[in-house]
Formats: sequence, structure tokens, C-alpha cells
Amino acid sequence: MNPTASRHLSGPRGARFFPLKLTGPLDTDVPVEAFFDRITDFDWLAHRVMRNGGHVSRIDPAREPGIGLGWNIGFIRNRKAQSVRVKIEQFDRPTTISVSARSETLEAMMQATVISMDRFRSRLVTRTIIHPRNIRAAIMVQFAKIRQTQLNSRFDETVMMLVEEMVNEHKTMDCV
Repeated sequence: MNPTASRHLSGPRGARFFPLKLTGPLDTDVPVEAFFDRITDFDWLAHRVMRNGGHVSRIDPAREPGIGLGWNIGFIRNRKAQSVRVKIEQFDRPTTISVSARSETLEAMMQATVISMDRFRSRLVTRTIIHPRNIRAAIMVQFAKIRQTQLNSRFDETVMMLVEEMVNEHKTMDCV
């Protein structure tokens, strides 16, 4: 087995699981700095989670976004209480943010990079890697890989809807 590949296959207690990778670009008519500020508006994101029935509690009381800032997020999915711990791993304004998330069954790392296309347009490139933490999650991830193309397009649509909502709400607030 390739030694570099084995790094990515290790799960808990030596189990070997293959991760699920989701990527996608999204173009927007917002300058890089403004766009980065909008996608890192964590208070807005926390309120959105709470509007959808979730619970968000901040781990780090710091007011400025940066490395180490984190949240515990709780929600109900399939009639079962779920919790996720989210933490900022990298924060390089105005281009890159990396966030890790860990639940009972999955670990994920998401990196969002904002690239300037010109003075008034930017592109968001997301890369998400999801690692299963147990056998049941590994089976779920393998079934998801069978539908990788559909899952990637659905992921892109979800990111696009979230970003559009975020941009539109900020435009409305800027006009007031």
C-alpha cells in the first residue's frame, strides 16, 4: 500500500476508512474582502442554525474571528439528538478559512478560499473532506460515494443557496 495513502485511511482503533471529498467553485458579484467578511459572519450563521431549530453555544468567548474560535452545535436529525463541535483551524483574511467539525460518527475538514476575479467579482472554492469514525458511518460514506456526482452537485447547490442568502441579507442591511 502507498505510504502516503495510508495516512488518510486510518480511523479509530486502526480501522481503515476512505474519506468522502466534496469540492466546488461558486462565482459572485462581490469583492473579495466584502465576500470573505460575509462568509465569516459567524453570528449570522449561528442565528441561521437557531432559526432552523438548532442550538449553538460558543466555546471561545473571543469576539474577533480567528484560529481556535469554536462552537458546540446541537440539532435533531431523524428524531435523534445530534451534536457537532466546530473549530476554526486556519483564518487568513481575506482569502482562506479552514474549519474542522467532529461529531460522534464523522469528522470533517472544510476549507473555503476566496479568489479575486476582478475588482468587483470573486470566486469561492470549497473543499470538504469527511472521515467516518465508525463502521456504520463508513458504510454511509461508501454509499454516498456511489452517488458522488449527485452529492457534489447537491453540495454545490446548498453552498450557493447559503451564500446567496448571506449576500442578499447583507445587501439589504447595507441599504438600511
